[in-house]
Amino acid sequence: MDWWAVIVALLMLVVFGGVAWGIRRFAGPVRIGGAQHIHIVGARRLDLNTTLYLVEVEGRRLLVGSGREGARLVADLTADPLAPPSSGA
Repeated sequence: MDWWAVIVALLMLVVFGGVAWGIRRFAGPVRIGGAQHIHIVGARRLDLNTTLYLVEVEGRRLLVGSGREGARLVADLTADPLAPPSSGA
């Protein structure tokens, strides 16, 4: 067995792992499209295939459901609950 190849491969793994750690450590919050900050406030598993997420995106709190069919917006929790519903005209 060529021990030099094994040593070089391990060294490369350490270097790439260090670079990945550094990027993740110092990159800051997640940005999508350059402007949006996304933060998962909490998650609750409802059953084996369904999870509810409380997500904060640029000051808005959203309840998002995730299951076999994908992810869907369940509710926008930043909306004023006492405000009358807007007409879809």
